[in-house]
Amino acid sequence: MTGRATASVDLRSRLRGVLRELATATRETALLTAPGWMPARPVELVDVDLTWVEGPQPTTIDGAEAEAQALCPLRTARYRFDRYTSAIRYVDTPALFENRPSYRLLDVSWSESGGRLHFGLAAYFDKLDICEAVGHEYAAAVIASGPDGAPSRRSIWSTPRATRGSASIA
Repeated sequence: MTGRATASVDLRSRLRGVLRELATATRETALLTAPGWMPARPVELVDVDLTWVEGPQPTTIDGAEAEAQALCPLRTARYRFDRYTSAIRYVDTPALFENRPSYRLLDVSWSESGGRLHFGLAAYFDKLDICEAVGHEYAAAVIASGPDGAPSRRSIWSTPRATRGSASIA
């Protein structure tokens, strides 16, 4: 492994630690969710309906945007990897790394009696190209100076809900 690849793997390990801390934090964190997706009060799981939306769903964010490109490590001295999954594949490949089917949360609605979650089909790499990059961006922003400097996060939530990519970010 080259020095640049080793540094990238070390940073990735450090960022994983920060993400673990964020995942165990209270509800008062800056984790991504759309306005209205969090219920006003705790809801029993039996009161939440799951709805499947058939067919391909349009996306406008796929992880290849300029904001996401800035998060990818350099492939050469002049060029970055085109997607986050490409960087993972060539820099620090996990034991299992396949683009399998996945699910995408499309919409959430709440009422006094419960809620409804609407899901559609996605691909695992779609989710990685968006969610991993945004998660690492957020962790790096927190390490550097706090959570306010994360352009990919702003890009995702300024896009109409129905056309976002697989942004099932926890």
